[in-house]
Amino acid sequence: RHDDNFEKLIEGIKSKMNPDAKVHLSAHSGGGRTLARTVNKMSTIISSVNLFDAIYNPPLTAQYTSWFKLPNKKLNLIAVAPKKTRLDFTLFDGATPFNESKNVFMKVANSIETTEENGFIIHKKNAESNSASFIYQVHTGSYHHWYIVRDSFNLVLSIITQ
Repeated sequence: RHDDNFEKLIEGIKSKMNPDAKVHLSAHSGGGRTLARTVNKMSTIISSVNLFDAIYNPPLTAQYTSWFKLPNKKLNLIAVAPKKTRLDFTLFDGATPFNESKNVFMKVANSIETTEENGFIIHKKNAESNSASFIYQVHTGSYHHWYIVRDSFNLVLSIITQ
């Protein structure tokens, strides 16, 4: 079946690595749908997930939150925020990937720490052995959601390696 090709590729790579090696997966845009299925099928193999403007609908929320409940998981949700968004999320409209990323983030852990770095607002939460980050940049001018990967990649790498 073609449906499991991605999972077979990951299993093949993992079999050639050190058994303690961690698998980190990233997705942009519609790739969040594929990873939602994959994180649940391969929940023990995947250590961290980075979603760049990648969650478009509520059913994916449950798939990511259930994966995150397993020990030693890192989840980074990166999104372009609508112009009216504030740090406390009181004003937001449109930008479905932002809204869905925010919804997942709010469901996965406690204790929010908020910082700002390189034009990004970073909310971090820790829950037992897991950590989650919601990283966003407020939409300005002609900013397009394809830029979010380019602009945030180094920041996300630094969070993964912490």
